[in-house]
Amino acid sequence: MPEGLLSGSADADFPPEKLWNFNRLKPELGLGSWVFLTLWTPIGVPLCATRVLLLILGATFYPLAHGLGIGAGYARCVLPLLSYWVTVRGRENLSDHGTPVVVSNHVSDFDACAIWAVEPPAGWTLVMNDHWRKVVGWVKAVGWPVSAIFTSAGNTKDEVRAALPAEGEKVQQRLLFFPEGATCSGVSVMQFNWFIFGVERPVLPFAIKLTNPWPVQMQMNGCSVMHNILALFFLPMVFYEITVLPQVASSDLGKEKFAQEVREQIIQYLRVPGTIRALKDKKQYAKDRKALLAAEKQQTR
Repeated sequence: MPEGLLSGSADADFPPEKLWNFNRLKPELGLGSWVFLTLWTPIGVPLCATRVLLLILGATFYPLAHGLGIGAGYARCVLPLLSYWVTVRGRENLSDHGTPVVVSNHVSDFDACAIWAVEPPAGWTLVMNDHWRKVVGWVKAVGWPVSAIFTSAGNTKDEVRAALPAEGEKVQQRLLFFPEGATCSGVSVMQFNWFIFGVERPVLPFAIKLTNPWPVQMQMNGCSVMHNILALFFLPMVFYEITVLPQVASSDLGKEKFAQEVREQIIQYLRVPGTIRALKDKKQYAKDRKALLAAEKQQTR
């Protein structure tokens, strides 16, 4: 086994409702949570509106900050104003001549934004789902030097390979890939898609831990990104811890084994179990849940 890779551990099964958040409020709220909501709502609603304004202003002035060469500092200053408190560890593992391929576990719609505390938006090419297309289009319209590859386009593999610089070249933009393919609640790490591990490049694993101590879940599946943004802005603060792990070379591993070993590194660092569940299971659960809710609604008529 290549140096730095960890021995595998058995994946566990989890009830779908624990892996994937489909409700805005956390389950089984106690008295303290209801007191918090009662006291905080008169503050959180205007705070949310203020942060929407700050988001618009922050996004509008980022191109100017980038042009002045202060884009990194600007991003780190703006994130706390928008409720992100981000701690970054392992910066010594970043290298201008290292691999441009970054893979990470995926705990929220806003992981890529939190990663701007590592490097600003101009430093990334984001591989993302189509529900972010409108947001990316908007920030590009105001001049953001942001690059994105959408997985629904049908030519993702060709675009990814075209975005990779030649080996040994200085890294101008890193390619950010979430190989789970969807968000998970953070109690586990889902199975990885193998594609990015087959491009025959080393990868730089990121381990993301999200702490949201409040009764409102800012990450809810089955709704738009904009709804989740409003929930995030309503909360006092959420806490991201992002750790840059050592670069891992593919060596002579096949893409499936390579994906498993990198995933295991992230699991071991986060000290959470892996799960046998994958993106297809989340899609099926969402479909079944929607059908069940529709049936229940029909019965109440």
